[in-house]
Amino acid sequence: MATQACSHQCRGAAMVLLRGVSTQRGVGLTSTAAALVGVGAPSVAPARRRVPPAIFCAGRYVAYSTSPNPVAGVIRRPSTSSARTQAPAHHHNAYSGDYRLPAVSSKRGLQSAFNSFGAADEPAAAAPEMGALATQATADAHLRLRWDDGAESSFHYSWLLDNCPCPFCKTASGQKLSVNARNQVRTAAAPRVTLLDGGRTVRLHWHEKHANVLAETHVSEFPASWLDEHCYSRPERVAARRFALPPTPWGSELQGALPVVDCADVMQTDAGLLECSRHLQKHGLVFVRNTPAEEESVERAALRFGQLRDTFYGRTWDVTSVPQAVNIAYTSVELGFHQDLFYFESPPGLQLLHCVEYSIREGGASLFLDGFKALDVLRAERPDAYETLATVPVTYHYRHGRQRRQLRRTIVDRRADNDMDQHVGIYFSPQFEGPLDVPFDQVDRFYDAYRHLLAITQRRELHVATLLQPGDLVIFNNRRLFHARTGFDASTGRRRLRGCYVDLDDYMSTLRELEERAAAGTLDAGCA
Repeated sequence: MATQACSHQCRGAAMVLLRGVSTQRGVGLTSTAAALVGVGAPSVAPARRRVPPAIFCAGRYVAYSTSPNPVAGVIRRPSTSSARTQAPAHHHNAYSGDYRLPAVSSKRGLQSAFNSFGAADEPAAAAPEMGALATQATADAHLRLRWDDGAESSFHYSWLLDNCPCPFCKTASGQKLSVNARNQVRTAAAPRVTLLDGGRTVRLHWHEKHANVLAETHVSEFPASWLDEHCYSRPERVAARRFALPPTPWGSELQGALPVVDCADVMQTDAGLLECSRHLQKHGLVFVRNTPAEEESVERAALRFGQLRDTFYGRTWDVTSVPQAVNIAYTSVELGFHQDLFYFESPPGLQLLHCVEYSIREGGASLFLDGFKALDVLRAERPDAYETLATVPVTYHYRHGRQRRQLRRTIVDRRADNDMDQHVGIYFSPQFEGPLDVPFDQVDRFYDAYRHLLAITQRRELHVATLLQPGDLVIFNNRRLFHARTGFDASTGRRRLRGCYVDLDDYMSTLRELEERAAAGTLDAGCA
């Protein structure tokens, strides 16, 4: 196949830029071809218009009508029990399969092919049955969908247009092709709707044309699973979306049922890695037994979740008692509850600690406390104190050598989900707190709230303790769990842990990908 790459512009003429497009007659664009095409009208200046590298047909779809009268039909949607587990592979986009344009040999033919996309009413490729329901869809100011369980979802036309998954608006990976798309949403009107494929597919013909591509028509198709997952008009769906596997706050009752997995399962199977990841999401920690007591074991385990987080401590580090330690962790004294590196703008998410040596006579036990549980207790007992710690910031700092780290942040983190009134993280590191730097009238209120939180952390009914032995690896969420250590006599032996960090972004990406493959039945027992 010959490859053509040209750019030519003439006054009042067309400008064309093609890459990877066959120059042979009878060969059309496929998903592997990328084309940038623009046709300038005589009355306007020529402009480069973009066509995405792939065009796809629809898969699993919901059908609805925007006419004033209800449209009777069958709308396919995942059943209530499987709505969030049956079709996760298309969360971010609606494409399924490869839509091939007809063979073209000229710009006129290419334009005709683009304009024909979505013009025909034949159904897309049949999708697997996902649970059917007979329902109605109506439109007034907003689009309303009624499901078989009696629930109703509403969508703004501007939102639907802004999230149009057609190949002129988004790539197959869900990336928007142009910021110009949002210029249209403020004037979005109810589109013309065609119900296809027995109600599993809806084709929306927008009155607004594309602002940035050659096509004369603008057509959108949406999957049932995607609309159900991203419904924003029902609080229960919003909560399910944001907390698909909600954390389970715990206290000392977890002592008798510690989440434990075997190292071989985690390292050699994706099913074992998923089990481990689910424990982290639910409990905030997991113990990995039978981990080889080798230098590289902690790094190998971390790489199963994502890339190692490199800091000025290094990619990996030792926790052991050393003379003239620059960090209290590198001593043998008792180390109170805390979390790590909150003087970083983005503190590490997961922390891994692997015991490679333990020969001391006694002491050196590891303690853990669920910060989410502590915040639940605080909010129940003193809602005013909870609100204070969610609004008055603490200064965290680190000063050693050439490091001058300093950051102000609140102890209670509600930033990502304020509208849900949920804390999504907690920042508690007394050992690295700097002088409180807040307005005068907030000082007494802050210390009153802080004292109450400190008192809660001392309650034994919230603690879990374990003595890590060689071969034990503990992984925990540094944005949720507090960890501590009892003191020990370093003259009686050695206690050495190997540690490292992984960002929460990497871990959550791994968990989502594993959950999607598990739901689709493609999670292999063994890993590549």
